[in-house]
Amino acid sequence: DVFLHILNVPAAYHSRMMDPVLQEIAGSLSELAKQKPELELISTVTGRAASGDDIVSGSYWARQVRDPVVFSQAIVTSMKDKPNVVFVEMGPHRALQRNIIETLGKQTKVFPSLQTGREYEALLALVKGLFELGFNPDWPHLYDGYQSVP
Repeated sequence: DVFLHILNVPAAYHSRMMDPVLQEIAGSLSELAKQKPELELISTVTGRAASGDDIVSGSYWARQVRDPVVFSQAIVTSMKDKPNVVFVEMGPHRALQRNIIETLGKQTKVFPSLQTGREYEALLALVKGLFELGFNPDWPHLYDGYQSVP
């Protein structure tokens, strides 16, 4: 199965068109500092859980730009031995929602976090959906800075 979704991006990422910038990317990211991860990171380069050593090398990130994305494998890996997983797509478009549902089934919960021109509605729909599933948001943090007009 091949997942195809046309993205409106300024470059042909994950193709040979990226070859001219790979050395620059690897070099500029060669001194990333390793820190203790706060959560598990699944690599879309390998489709497996990323090791701390992988993600702090410039060559890893050059591969991330150049190599084909193994998104479906990464999604399956992220679900392994975890019941009731919910996906939140971080980005202004629903570019991956369809592929996640096609990979894992229609019962899979996928929420967009943003929608261009409807940012507040999308954020509130996300919080509502997560709340209905039993997640308890940090309500004071959510409303921090909000001012109502009398």
